[in-house]
Amino acid sequence: EIEMAIIGESVRWGDAKTWVDEPETKDDHWIPEVNKIRDDFIPFRTAIVIDQLEEGGLYSYLEAPSVLIDGSAIYDDVVHVNGPVSLVIENRNITGEIWYTTNGSDPRAVGGSASMNALWEGSGQAELSITSSAVIKSRIHEGSEWSALKEVRVVAEQGDFAGLAVTELNYHPDEMVISGDTISGKDLEFIEFKNAGIEAINLSGLVLDSAVYYEFPENTLLAPGEFYVVASKPSDFFRRYGLVASGNFKNNFANEGEEVLLADSSGNPVIHFVYDDHSPWPAEADGEGYSLVSTVHDPTGNPAGYEYWRASTYIAGSPFRNDPFPVYAGQDEPGEEGILIYPNPTSGLLNIRLPGGWDYAETSLLLYGISGNLVYRTLLSAGTSIHLDNLNLEPGVYVVRISGQGQIHTQKIIYNR
Repeated sequence: EIEMAIIGESVRWGDAKTWVDEPETKDDHWIPEVNKIRDDFIPFRTAIVIDQLEEGGLYSYLEAPSVLIDGSAIYDDVVHVNGPVSLVIENRNITGEIWYTTNGSDPRAVGGSASMNALWEGSGQAELSITSSAVIKSRIHEGSEWSALKEVRVVAEQGDFAGLAVTELNYHPDEMVISGDTISGKDLEFIEFKNAGIEAINLSGLVLDSAVYYEFPENTLLAPGEFYVVASKPSDFFRRYGLVASGNFKNNFANEGEEVLLADSSGNPVIHFVYDDHSPWPAEADGEGYSLVSTVHDPTGNPAGYEYWRASTYIAGSPFRNDPFPVYAGQDEPGEEGILIYPNPTSGLLNIRLPGGWDYAETSLLLYGISGNLVYRTLLSAGTSIHLDNLNLEPGVYVVRISGQGQIHTQKIIYNR
C-alpha cells in the first residue's frame, strides 16, 4: 500500500522539478533510498541504541528468562494448549534468580523490590504444571538489577466460568460537560466484568447479546483480579475516565431496565440477569449520576437479585477497579460528616456512630422492612452496634431511621446473611 502511494504521488508530480530526457520511476530514487536505510542504517543503529540505553541505566545486563512448554521453546506471547502441560522457566544467565507470577501481575514491584505476589525459584529453572488458562510473567533478579519481562499467555479451552462476575453496570449515566463539550449519557454507558477466581479465564468467543452486543476477541485472557470493561463510546469513555476501554458494544442499555445476557460460543448462558430501575433497586443509578456496583468486591451470588447491587460510592462509578465501600475509612467518629452507619452491605454487624458532642438522650433507632413494617427499635448510646443476626431477619434491604436532637436521619442498608 505504501509503495502504491509513492507511485501515485510520482504520477501526480512527475519530473516537474528535474530536467531529464526519460521519465523517472521508483527505481531511480525511492527503492535505492529504502535499501540504504534497511541495509546500511538499521542493522548498525540497533547496537548504538542499546549502548545508549545501557549508558543511561535503562537496559539490563540480565537476559530475560526463556520459557519451554513440554520441552519446546516458546517465542510467541500466546500459546494454545489442549490439556495439562509442563511449563519451564529457564534462567539464561550465569547468575541471578528467577522470580515469576501466575496471576498476570509483574514480579517486580514499583520501586524495584519483589512483588508480594511473586514466587522465587533460585538460579536454575522453575517448572510449573499448567492445567488451565494462565498468564505467566517472569524476570531474572540480581542485586538491584531486573531483566526485561517475559510474558506467556497460555490459552486453554474454558470449561468453567464460575470465577467470572459482573461487577458494575452504568446503564443510565447523566450527560457530562467535558472541555466545553456536552457528552450524552448514552455515550458513557459501560459494563464491567471481573475475574473473581484464582485462575485465568479464557473469554475468547463469549458474546454479550441482549441489550447490547459485543463479541470477545480471540486469545482474550482475564487474569485473577483483572477487569474487562466494555463501553458504548470508547473515545468518550477515555475523555471521562482517562482509561482505555477493553471493548466497544453496539446499541445501548435501556434506562427502565433490560435483560443482560453473556453467553458462550454455543449460546449457553454464562451470566444472565435483568436489571430494574424500580425500588428496591438503587434509585441513584437511574439517571442520578451513579452506577450499579456489586455489593461485594468478589461476588458469587446471582446478579438477577437486587441485593447483589448497590449504588456506586462516587459519581460516574469506578471502572477497572473495586468500588470503595461507602464508609469513612480509618475513622472512629464521623465528626463533621454526620451520622455514620457501616458496613453497608453488612453480613450481620451494624455499627452506628454519631457526631461528636451529640446528646444521646432520647435518641432512638428504628429499623423498617422495605415495605414499611417496623422490625426493631432501640435507644442509642455512644458507639452502638447491632447484631442483625439476632433479630431473625431475612436477607434484603432495610431502612434505618435515627431520631434525636431535633434531627431525623434515614438510610437504606443491605443485609446479606
